Amino acid sequence: MYDQIREDTLFIIFYTLVTGMAMMASFYLMFRQGNAIAADITPPVRLRRWTAVFFASVALNHIWYMPIFFLSSTEGILMTDLIGGLLDCMTLFPLAIVVLSVMLQDRRRPLWPVALMMIPIIAAGIFNVANHSYALLPLIYIYFFSCALA
Repeated sequence: MYDQIREDTLFIIFYTLVTGMAMMASFYLMFRQGNAIAADITPPVRLRRWTAVFFASVALNHIWYMPIFFLSSTEGILMTDLIGGLLDCMTLFPLAIVVLSVMLQDRRRPLWPVALMMIPIIAAGIFNVANHSYALLPLIYIYFFSCALA
């Protein structure tokens, strides 16, 4: 599968553009006070900062999967994929939940339930990395979707 990706120049260009766009969105939200589309609307600072961190995480998630394009050994690709998945579970998913809660809630809520919800997913990811296998990946999917439906 990864051999086909390495040969697909259009995919690599698109992958790099999405990474750059996520970084630009992060910098824009972090350093711009107003709104470029509607100048009379000023989004809350807390929402802008959490969203900026989320977009920075999206860019980082793209960056730490990039070694897959250059590795040739199956073991190296496997470990990069497993570690990337673990880092995704530690950054992207919790930040997405936090951004949605900040955006949709009427008041500040504690963030510890998000951290508590992610502990089993992170533990399963660490187990997969330690054992060099995708053994618990179906359980991670089931747990994640059951949390999303709850």
